[in-house]
Order: sequence, then C-alpha cells, then structure tokens
Amino acid sequence: MTQQRAMKLMVVACEASGDRLGAALVDALRAKGVLVTLVGVGGPKLAEMGLKSAVPMADVAVMGLTAVLPRLLTLRRHMATLVALAAREQPDALVTIDSYEFASRLARKVAKLPGLAGMPRVHYNPPKVWAWRQGRVATLARDFTQLLSILPFEAPWFVQAGVPCTYVGHPMVTTLTPLRLAEGAPRALSVALLPGSRTQELVVHWPVLLATFRRLKTLMPALTAVLVLPTAEAEAVCRGVAEWGIDDGIQVVHGEARFAAMALCKAAIAKSGTNTLELAMLGIPAVVGYMTSGLTYWLAKRLVRVPYVALPNLVLDFKGHGQPVYPEFLQKAFTPQNLTRAVYPLLSDAKAWQHQQVLLAEVQARMATKMPPAAAAAEVVLKTLG
Repeated sequence: MTQQRAMKLMVVACEASGDRLGAALVDALRAKGVLVTLVGVGGPKLAEMGLKSAVPMADVAVMGLTAVLPRLLTLRRHMATLVALAAREQPDALVTIDSYEFASRLARKVAKLPGLAGMPRVHYNPPKVWAWRQGRVATLARDFTQLLSILPFEAPWFVQAGVPCTYVGHPMVTTLTPLRLAEGAPRALSVALLPGSRTQELVVHWPVLLATFRRLKTLMPALTAVLVLPTAEAEAVCRGVAEWGIDDGIQVVHGEARFAAMALCKAAIAKSGTNTLELAMLGIPAVVGYMTSGLTYWLAKRLVRVPYVALPNLVLDFKGHGQPVYPEFLQKAFTPQNLTRAVYPLLSDAKAWQHQQVLLAEVQARMATKMPPAAAAAEVVLKTLG
C-alpha cells in the first residue's frame, strides 16, 4: 500500500487552460498517495479538486498592457489578498500556471514572507522567452525554483540559460493520440480549414482560406472541407466576411467536436498557433499561414528569435538548420495561389503526403513522454519538495 503524505499546495491558475493543467496535476499527486490540501486561485476544474478560489480567476486572466491598465487596482488588490493567504496558510509549495507577469510578482513577494523563503516555487508552462524578450530568463531564475515545460525544445534551452526546467509533456499528447488514424487507414478527400479564433484573425484569414478551397475544388471537384472554429459566434464572423453555400461542400465544426472531424481529413490549411500542434498530433499534413498588420510584422521580425512560426516546425527543427514539416506562408506570401500550389500535392500526390507523414512521425516522437504529462509534473513537484 502506498504510504501517504500530506501537502498544502498553493495553486494559482489564471486561465482556463491553466485550470485544467492544475486540476490534472492535483489529481496525479493524489493518485501517488499525496493528501493534497489546496489554496489559491482557479476555475471550475480546480474547484472540483476542492479549491475555493481566493479571488475570481477571470480577474487575473489578463494579457498585454492595454488589458492590464484598466484593471491595475484590482490586480494589486488581488495580489495583496494572495500574499496574505500565503502568509496565513504557509503552503509547502507554490505552483503558478501561465500568466507569467502576475505569477512572477507573486512568487517574488511570497518568497520574502516569514517561513516561506525556502518554499519551492514552480511555474508550469513558462513564457516563450526563447522566442522573444530573452532578458526575462534572469527573472525566471530569480523567482522560481523549477519550471515545467509542455514543449520538448524548451527544457534544454532553459537549462542552458541557467533555469531548472523539465519537459513533462503537452496535455494534447494524451488527449489527441488516441484519435489519430492508424497507418494506412482511409481518409476522406477533405481539407480542414483553420482560420483562427480571434475576430481579427477570422476577418483576415477566412476569405483567403475560402478562396483557396474554391481553387482546389476546381482541380478536384469531389473535394470537401471542414471549417474548424471555436464557437458559433466565430462562424457568424466568418459568414459576415466571406459567405459560402451548400454547393461549396463545407462542414462547420465547433469546440471539442473538431478533433474527430479533423482526424478524418487528408490535409489542412491552418493559421499559425496551437492548432498546428493539434494537427501534428493527429497526423494531418498541412500548410501554415498568417497575416497581421505591417507594423506588427515589422516589429516581430526584429524581436522574435526563432526560425519558424508553426510549433511543429520548432519541435522538429528549433534552430532552423533542417527542414520544416509544415510549409509557412506569411504576410504577402499568404495568398490563395501560393496555398493552392502547396496544398494540392498533399491531396493528390501520395509521395508528397507520405513525406510529411514521415516528418510528422518525428514530431510525435519528440512530443511523446514515458508517462502522462500530469503524472510527470507531479513527480517533478514531489522531487522539488524533496
């Protein structure tokens, strides 16, 4: 029988994704025989684990200067509440998830409290400092005892920069791998279209993706499409900027239903983002594109320090010395003509399709872990506690 130990854990999850990561971590700790008592901040998933959130999670889920400024007084008040909570509860460890700026300030203040100077401070899903603002590495090294990474190339980068970091795995490896079609299984002559989730992304990307699909359909009349969107509201945005009809042969899927529908497609066209990693985990050949304002792109070119925008490409070739798995078309290159030329071989040429499959298999192998991500994260937390 597993010997049980008690742990008071302060978890601060500021977003829905962090709420899920935190709840899975607590569940894994309990599965290892740890009697976990929770304090901190979270959403419905952590509430199911027994956490009574000290402040509303939505109040601290802010990103960017324009979002922070109107809430500055609220954020300061909540910060004071959480520091007082830590002083009163004296947790054995602090686990912050996402929202690096808020988490870093909290960790720094908590470390100065009487009795908590040596308390392990763990940050789950660290900021992408390997891509831009690399000066934040010093702050991470100062404020946190351990980082838990969900991307395989992050841990070596952080360790080399002097910050303890362990790759524990991405949750989508666990959730999406079972949906991947077996090798040789038939796929529909269908292309998944992923224009994004934010309104501005949909407005910019959807007309290009629709025009590309119509070009492909003239070459392959039997071709159908699956339009992948987060919500019905996103569908309304798409219909407002570029309408389609029954004859187009476009199926619309929302939310969690998207994964099963995407898995059946032969290829995809996606805007850059987490969805490209979802496609890779499902084993779907694709091309990736993105278009933003000229000023934003100009700044990004000068600040971003990575060779690709698509996450599978970074997993496969972080330093840009080899070959990306997904071709990328950015800014002026993001046109129906270019996308059609790149996607058509994936739909019509078995060799081109199989070539991407070989690269996708390597991405999947690098993302794989020996145990579920939550269990790996729990082991690191316990090791950090000694």
